[in-house]
Amino acid sequence: MTDTSFLVDAGGTRAKRGAGDGIAETQAFRITAPGPSAAEIAAMQLLAASVSRRREVVLEPWAKAGRVG
Repeated sequence: MTDTSFLVDAGGTRAKRGAGDGIAETQAFRITAPGPSAAEIAAMQLLAASVSRRREVVLEPWAKAGRVG
């Protein structure tokens, strides 16, 4: 099985822990993975890691992968 490169848009609402309101955020990632589902999971993990560095959480995450090239 060969890996393919995907451009994945991942987003959700980031919010401070315990706060009700949040801010919509979207990021794009270029990911090499065996399939689009794996690329979407990886993108959501990267988004969550990015947001957690700011001591926030991602609410209602989503991701959509498109093949590159």
